[in-house]
Amino acid sequence: FPTSFQTKKDLCKFLTMVIYTCSAQHAALNNGQYGWGSWVPNSPCSMRKPPPTVKGKVTMEYIMESLPNVHQSCFQVAILWILNHTPWEMRQLGDYKEKHFTEDKVQRIIGEFQDELKEIDRLIQERNANLVLKYDDLRPKNIENSISI
Repeated sequence: FPTSFQTKKDLCKFLTMVIYTCSAQHAALNNGQYGWGSWVPNSPCSMRKPPPTVKGKVTMEYIMESLPNVHQSCFQVAILWILNHTPWEMRQLGDYKEKHFTEDKVQRIIGEFQDELKEIDRLIQERNANLVLKYDDLRPKNIENSISI
């Protein structure tokens, strides 16, 4: 964390990193958790046996005995569901209801940003059109303006 900013460019770079970290990067890490982790063998919350020490000697029985029990698995899925559930008052990236910046130039820049987000969303929908498994995690409409956990 910088102790000071010497130029507008430095401030802009830092603010860009903060905005990215609290919006798109958070969505990239968070939005796919349920889809991946709700199949417990993909990322078990705990293991009931130690890792194998010899390659190629593990049996299916050993793997099944190692995975979390039903109670632990249900707990994992419930936590992931809660973490991945869209908040009822979700604010999408680019949604600025409070008009903190009312200057014409700033409003124009915000409008351009919102138009770019709409175009990105349109392109993702176009790519998804013929896919069986849609990729929606980083559609701008699914990225929050900030972290809301």
